Amino acid sequence: MKLNRSVVINLNGNRKKLFIFSYFAALMISIWGCSSGLESASQSDGEKSEQEWYEKMNYGPYLTATYEVSPDNFAYKGIAIRLDEGEGGLVKGNTFIVYDTDLLRTAGAWTGEGFVNWTNIAFDGSHTTHMSVVGDLMFTTPKAPGWANSNNSFEDPRMLGLDKKPYGPLPRDWAHWKGLYVNEDKVILSYTVGGTKILEMPSLEKLGQHSAIVRTLNISPSERDLILELASSDSGNVEEYSIGSDQGINSLGKSFVSLKDQGKDNSLSIAYSTNVEGVRWVLEGSHVRIKIPASSTRTDIKVIFISTSDSQIKKLSVSGLESSDPLDLSNFTNGGPASWDQELTTVAKLGSNDVPVTWDYITAPMDNPWNSYLRFGGFDYFADPSKAAVCTWQGDVWIVEGLGTSLGDLKWKRIATGLFQPLGLKIIDEDIYVTCRDQITVLRDLNNDGETDFYENFNNDHQVTEHFHEFAMDLQVDDDGNLYYAKGARHAKEALVPQHGTIMRVSKDGQESEIVASGFRAPNGVLLNDDGSFISSDQEGHWNPKNKINWIKRYGFYGAMGAYHSPDQNANDFELPICWIHNKVDRSPSEQLWVKNESWGPLDGSLLSLSYGYGKVFNVLHEDVGDIKQGGIVQVPMEEFPTGVMRGRFHPNDNGLYVCGLFGWSSNKTFPGGFYRIRTTGKPLHIATKLNAVETGVLIGFSNPLDPETAVNPQSYNIERWNYRRTPNYGSQDYRVSDGRKGHDKLYATEVRLSDDGKSVFLKIPDMKPAMQMEIKYNIKSKDGEWISQFIHHTIHVLGDPNKLSSNGFNIEDLASLPELSSSNQLGRNEIEYRANGLEPGLGLIINSQKQGDKIIDVRKSRLAALHVPMNESPSPFIENERFNLTWEGYLNSDFAREVIFESESQGFLNIWVNGLEVLSSWPYKDKGYKKLVRTRGDPVNLISGLNTIQIVLKSPEETNWKGTYNDPTALTLRLFWESDAFPLEPIPPSALWFNPTTVGLNRYSNQHKGRELFASHNCIKCHLPSDKKLLSKAMAELSWEAPSFTNIGARINGDWISEWIRSPNSLRPDASMPAIINDDRSEENISHISAFLVSLSPSEKAFTETSLGDPTRGEAIFSALGCIGCHAIPGEKENDNFDRISLDYVHSKWKPNALKDFIQNPSRYHKATKMPNFRVTEDQAKDLAAYIISSDRVSLTTDLNYEKGNIEKGKELVSSSGCINCHELSSNPIITFSAPSLETIERGNWDKGCLSAHEDNRGKAPSFNFSLEDREALKSFARGGVKTIFQQTSSLAASRQLESLRCTGCHSLDSIEDTWSLASADSEEMVSNDDLAYALGLELIWDYQGRPDLTWVGGKLKTEWMNDFISGDISKKPRGGLIARMPGFSYHSKIITDGLAMMHGINPKLNVEASKSDPSIVETGKALVQTNGGFACITCHGVGEKRATGGVPIESINFSIVTKRLRKDYYHRFLINPQRIIEDTMMPRYADDSGKKTFLTNFYEGDSKKQFDAMWEYFESVKE
Repeated sequence: MKLNRSVVINLNGNRKKLFIFSYFAALMISIWGCSSGLESASQSDGEKSEQEWYEKMNYGPYLTATYEVSPDNFAYKGIAIRLDEGEGGLVKGNTFIVYDTDLLRTAGAWTGEGFVNWTNIAFDGSHTTHMSVVGDLMFTTPKAPGWANSNNSFEDPRMLGLDKKPYGPLPRDWAHWKGLYVNEDKVILSYTVGGTKILEMPSLEKLGQHSAIVRTLNISPSERDLILELASSDSGNVEEYSIGSDQGINSLGKSFVSLKDQGKDNSLSIAYSTNVEGVRWVLEGSHVRIKIPASSTRTDIKVIFISTSDSQIKKLSVSGLESSDPLDLSNFTNGGPASWDQELTTVAKLGSNDVPVTWDYITAPMDNPWNSYLRFGGFDYFADPSKAAVCTWQGDVWIVEGLGTSLGDLKWKRIATGLFQPLGLKIIDEDIYVTCRDQITVLRDLNNDGETDFYENFNNDHQVTEHFHEFAMDLQVDDDGNLYYAKGARHAKEALVPQHGTIMRVSKDGQESEIVASGFRAPNGVLLNDDGSFISSDQEGHWNPKNKINWIKRYGFYGAMGAYHSPDQNANDFELPICWIHNKVDRSPSEQLWVKNESWGPLDGSLLSLSYGYGKVFNVLHEDVGDIKQGGIVQVPMEEFPTGVMRGRFHPNDNGLYVCGLFGWSSNKTFPGGFYRIRTTGKPLHIATKLNAVETGVLIGFSNPLDPETAVNPQSYNIERWNYRRTPNYGSQDYRVSDGRKGHDKLYATEVRLSDDGKSVFLKIPDMKPAMQMEIKYNIKSKDGEWISQFIHHTIHVLGDPNKLSSNGFNIEDLASLPELSSSNQLGRNEIEYRANGLEPGLGLIINSQKQGDKIIDVRKSRLAALHVPMNESPSPFIENERFNLTWEGYLNSDFAREVIFESESQGFLNIWVNGLEVLSSWPYKDKGYKKLVRTRGDPVNLISGLNTIQIVLKSPEETNWKGTYNDPTALTLRLFWESDAFPLEPIPPSALWFNPTTVGLNRYSNQHKGRELFASHNCIKCHLPSDKKLLSKAMAELSWEAPSFTNIGARINGDWISEWIRSPNSLRPDASMPAIINDDRSEENISHISAFLVSLSPSEKAFTETSLGDPTRGEAIFSALGCIGCHAIPGEKENDNFDRISLDYVHSKWKPNALKDFIQNPSRYHKATKMPNFRVTEDQAKDLAAYIISSDRVSLTTDLNYEKGNIEKGKELVSSSGCINCHELSSNPIITFSAPSLETIERGNWDKGCLSAHEDNRGKAPSFNFSLEDREALKSFARGGVKTIFQQTSSLAASRQLESLRCTGCHSLDSIEDTWSLASADSEEMVSNDDLAYALGLELIWDYQGRPDLTWVGGKLKTEWMNDFISGDISKKPRGGLIARMPGFSYHSKIITDGLAMMHGINPKLNVEASKSDPSIVETGKALVQTNGGFACITCHGVGEKRATGGVPIESINFSIVTKRLRKDYYHRFLINPQRIIEDTMMPRYADDSGKKTFLTNFYEGDSKKQFDAMWEYFESVKE
């Protein structure tokens, strides 16, 4: 019978019957016998293939995390509990509930296999995600308090975040979470509502052959009524039903409620049973609640939930079943049987005693019965320090015994599970406190069986959102008993709650918490200082240009604007760090510790910094300059750990520093977790221990006396400095302090002084300045003869006074002076001085003709010590295809005096000299060996610090050899490599090459090249054709490029602009190559005629003029997002700017609006050879861009010409007779009546007349070009060398011209040239976030790292075929999908660029290396190497085909399916060996050691990096698109 809500049903009798059992007995047994879908059978191991570790782990009966139970219904502090019985713990179940400890509600219940989707950084590694339930959702409650307050209100009282959503726990006087008890597989929740104590246990109970979800509650005596939310629905209907009779009063809950969602077949039926009278339904809207009356005795209630169909509800039986009372839950609160009673034994592995600092492995039971994944987040010692408690990121706590001096057998015991990502642990009075994301938990063993029975909430003031990045890090206690931990912000998103990005203090009793410092992105650890200050690290990200170590004042703000801050917080008003840390040095610093132990020798009293990112330990050198703290880090010389290390504590007995850590996100140490002891061995430790930066230089103190000879040699030191840029975007590149350009300032010590005790050096450095980063590398000896090769990486906020260094064993007066640069360094010691002394980057390339007696034919700059000259080409346009010699001359810059080995790959006859000594020779006469590529390796060579002379000679084979045998002509190839103990084998980078243009005679030939390029780029050949009117196939590519077509020009371009353009192109665009073609007495009249004719060419005018432009505001954002500022000055700026960009002035006067939109969408439609690339924008984006450009252009065009008065027919004749159609296509194909001297004629003619005349008197009727005096001289030089050199193509030169002509450095850096986009952005006062730019292009998710590819190695990096397709725009799918910048298409130019770039790098573009047949076992090894578990964790950042990177879009990079299609294999190897050597700010971790030959994954090929990387290549080949 259906009830109205005002009707109550009378059920006779006062027997303690459970309505729900009566209902289910009839419903499930007597009537239908159908399944409820809540089967108790557990999921078997074999039902799912290829389970991940997190799907196999036994977490126990519950797991705390953030769960989304339904859209936007989050249990931010959710306890997921398994309800069905069975082995294997939570994940093997099929019936679950999530309890929300913030709101004290059952957030939801569901059934089905799989539990959750595991999208969480702590499990599948994904970023920006959270876990959602998997299966059939049975019911939910609203994201609101689970219990009403004393006024019977459910209105959420909590603090609102900046997103207007409430966060954090309910006020304690409303309700408060106390903790949970675990007793076997039972989980008992403990909390209070007002002053009422409540125990609650969720369970699954059988009714006949079927099951129902049950909430059992024991409610202590209460002075007021309580109302509990049971379930609700946004679109559901609630109906109340009686059981079999309509007599009496509903005193024992003898009715049930049905809640049905629209569109669902089944309803949720809810009933309750209780031991007290007065409990009743409270049905409001679609909320199902019960009201529990005040009682002087304990109230016991069972609430039962089951899914039913409409027909089942109507067949409700009146028969009843006797049932037991609700359980007394206190019986389960005294401790139950041990669940993890197996003790595991391991054996410690001791480190070598042959080094000063070593570490021992506290061997963890990685292979354990519960598949527990041991990634350690924190630890502490008990009073008996042979025992420690260790927490894991996956929610475990273990106790390990056997620590101390004599490490050997270790005993491990699992004592707790299910915690929320614990990353800090502290033992206080023998109680274990654990920092979790939801709370600080105290572990209570109630029955002394060694396992946790009660997980007590010590403090849960934590404000938690769904974001993955809100780590709660570390746990420390001060002398007053207050606890401290660090809380992360939301990665790339704005903070929502005050705790985001903070250091937190919790009072001794756990009743209060406060923020003691803020402005952090991801603080990883808290060090408490005696003076009440703190030290903590923070990580690179938005507003944090690099990692850093902060010395923290109470209530200070530390600069990460993504952390919570007041609205009036100035981005530049923040506390400075001790030092910034480049990610190449430490990818992610973690905790800092003071060394207070004499056994640590020179490190006693030092500040150490642990490295999560690279598994290292650093000594932090710090100083006070006034009230500013600054300093840097130097690596402690010891073997790196196989995992990152995050927490450390000194052992009270054995003097060891025990550290633990994990791999969880970006790092090059991917062993899951580790526990280690660091100890000193008594061997001499040579390390920097002191650092002072003053106005005249830097003082470095060392642990032991130094060898005077190497210590005072300025060449023993290499010094660089740079700054970063703090912006709303992720990280920063490096920028010189001197001029703000990308890169580093190279400094030098003019003199080095050694202190009286021999333990300190003072480097006298000219031009000392504050710098966000300075790096001092040194390669010196200790007094006992041991080499010390290290570097100090530090920050200088302010320069100290050298006169205050009196106590350091130096003559103070001497330290305050700087000597002049010694005469031995005549060319200087850094780039600024090299350039000041006439040097330029690169080498001089001298080309000799063997045919002409080794006469010098050409001299030009070569970026690289590399070149490929195919047989059908010559190395210079000024030499025909004949035998030649190539000589590269210049200097090789070495940062240190070091030993290197040179290696070459060559074809031809090669000799190389360095500092006058022959270091390499390859003369492969035998069996025509010169026709093949030859690999030659030399002996070790000593380079001096600074410039070393280098000469490379590569010769074609002479016509006959010394035996008189004829030598066939051949291609010539050179690639020159070097290696040392500091870097593996690599092509010599352009940054190491310098030359003197004057010495090699460059100026004489550079004019000839310039003239040749001017002749081609100004389309001179269009008028001055050869006598036979033919162009040779090997001619310069530019000769075939047509000017814009006249087709439909009248419909596209405004007539007034056409007139002014014809009259004076350079007045509208200073860099125009178009000449003024009308120079006679009737020029204005003739211009009007031509304009009239061109305007008449508009058969489809409507298509261009009728349009609705887009939104200029959106257009401005798109203009920025596409990097248009790399080539164009901002619209409205009349003059070209400092970056020599193309002005957009007069654009609104030139284009008809729809034609501009059309041009932006398809630039080559009317100009195939256009330099404007195709960005493949949508029509709406093109409209927006056009609207922005037109609306922003305020430069007016004024003209006294009137094309409307022109005669169209006369204009048609003039475009033919004036030479217009020599360059411009006209669809009517008129006869060309313009005549000009042939190419042969002008070669013999007077180049002071005609087009090149500087005076009108000598020009005649020739067009008037805007040539400068230098341009004219260059063209004359070209003529003297022979104008037919335009028919001689040299591919490497052609590619160089295209890189410049197409302004590739507008978006990409090349060698030391910073891209214009970056320069212009830095020059702008406006700071635009990447999120805003992404939004403009419709990108929902973007990568954190937005670095655009550098072009320095591109010719040797990318395979020619792929590069050609990519540059031409034929590859529609972006390889860097999360990059905002979009590579446009240059279809007309791509082939020239790609072939020439390959040759520039010494590579034959026609040479295809066929892939060998893959060995399946090698492919499988490669696949294993890229996995997270046991491999390099490559799939965290790289997708494989359709499978996305597990880490999510923000950290995603190039998909593995295109690796072998894109990359040349030798570049791939070089990049994997040392990514930062190639791209300094790359996010790619480095996996190989300094030698490049070994990785830390010794279980594959014994750590052989080449074999491992080869195996990965084979795997990538197998998944290639």
